[in-house]
Amino acid sequence: MPLFFALAFLGLAACQMNQRPEVATGNHSTLASTLRCAPYVGETPTAVAGARVVDAAEVSAMMNSARPPILLDVAGGQERRSLPGSVWLPGAGACDRDNPRVQARLEARVAELTGADKGRPLVVFCPGRDCWLSYNAALRLAHAGYTDIAWFRDGTEGWQRSGRGLVRVESGW
Repeated sequence: MPLFFALAFLGLAACQMNQRPEVATGNHSTLASTLRCAPYVGETPTAVAGARVVDAAEVSAMMNSARPPILLDVAGGQERRSLPGSVWLPGAGACDRDNPRVQARLEARVAELTGADKGRPLVVFCPGRDCWLSYNAALRLAHAGYTDIAWFRDGTEGWQRSGRGLVRVESGW
């Protein structure tokens, strides 16, 4: 019986060890299986693979640091008010399980914004905790090999609740 438990433990450990690398392998089918497709509105998880969760105070501190992050707002819509200095990439968190074009477009644009520095700090967000687009975008960035991703789960709603203002932004595509 102890042998059975040892084998079961090793099997579980192997599965857990393989979870993180799958996010960043470059395999579109693995990424596609983890993306949330419509509806994009609903309570999001409290964590996302490959990123750390941050709040408004942490984002503000990052913005004022020696190496400020690239702020990526991935909310949809025709017009947008967002965090000062953010780049609005509508559609970057969309699900495209059958076609990798969203991933390719996001990777190309973020490479331009970061100077192809995969270690550059990134903050990804959308309106708030009920928006899955930023969750998907964080997965996409981890899949692309970015290593310093912060998921601002509270988004622009949390930014405003913290007493900070928003500015009008144009599409960054």
